[in-house]
Amino acid sequence: ERLEAILRLIVIRLKYLAENQQINIKKYIEQLLIISRLRNFEKESKLIIDEMELNYNIEKDYFFIQGIQKGIEKGIEKGIEKEKIEVVKNCFKNNIDEQVASNIANIPLNEVKKIYNQLRKS
Repeated sequence: ERLEAILRLIVIRLKYLAENQQINIKKYIEQLLIISRLRNFEKESKLIIDEMELNYNIEKDYFFIQGIQKGIEKGIEKGIEKEKIEVVKNCFKNNIDEQVASNIANIPLNEVKKIYNQLRKS
């Protein structure tokens, strides 16, 4: 309850200052949310901010941007791995030796053997 009261006072003060155009509220709301994350009370802060009808642009949030970047990197990595598997499958279709396929696709020989074995079974 004390935490909630303190957060409400902070947000009310920020809103008052923003209404009087003395500050850019977005910057301070972002900082409040970052501190909230670090102190594990982000949920409470977000609820209070939402109740106070303050706008927060998540797309400019540091952690949001970092998450998006990690997601893009993982997507690229998965795409590269998929492409390597397709290269190995094409090698199999063209009767290319497993070791050569490993070198072409730049993946470990044991992985190539697994793919080749799966293709032989199907």
